[in-house]
Amino acid sequence: MVTKFKPTKQPLYTPWHRLTRFVTKQAIALLLGVRLQDINRIERWAKVLLVVGPHLSRFVSYADLPPIPNVQPPTAKDYLYWRRRWGKVAPKFWAEFYIQQFAQANSSQELFNWTQIATIAAQDMPAEQAKLMQSKYNLQQTCPKYF
Repeated sequence: MVTKFKPTKQPLYTPWHRLTRFVTKQAIALLLGVRLQDINRIERWAKVLLVVGPHLSRFVSYADLPPIPNVQPPTAKDYLYWRRRWGKVAPKFWAEFYIQQFAQANSSQELFNWTQIATIAAQDMPAEQAKLMQSKYNLQQTCPKYF
C-alpha cells in the first residue's frame, strides 16, 4: 500500500513567545560574549531566538534574557519560564547586564527605571551579586554623568 503525503496547512503566523518583550541586542551580545557589531540580525522564533552574525549562528532561549524597564513588568508566568531554565538562582550574566545598564543611563529617571527592574531581578540572585549591583548603583547615583 502506498501512502500519500498530505501537506498540512501552515499557520499564517507564528505567535511570539511571551518573553519576547525582554529581547535586546545588548543583552544578547553580553550573553554570547560578542560585540554589538558582530550581530547582524536576531530572528524571533516560537521557542528560541536565532542570532546571526558574520561568524556567528546561535540559538538563545528567551528565558536566558533578563527583564528590562519600559515594557510590561514580569509576571508570575514569566518567572516560571525563568526558573525552569536556570533553577533557583539567576545567572551571573544578569547582574553584569544591569551594572552595564546603570553605567549607560543618560538620566536620573532612566537610572531609576533600571534600578526598579534590577531590584525585582535581584531577589533571585546570590547575595554577593545583589550587593555588587547595589554598590554600582550607589556609585552611579553619587557620581552621575548627566545633569
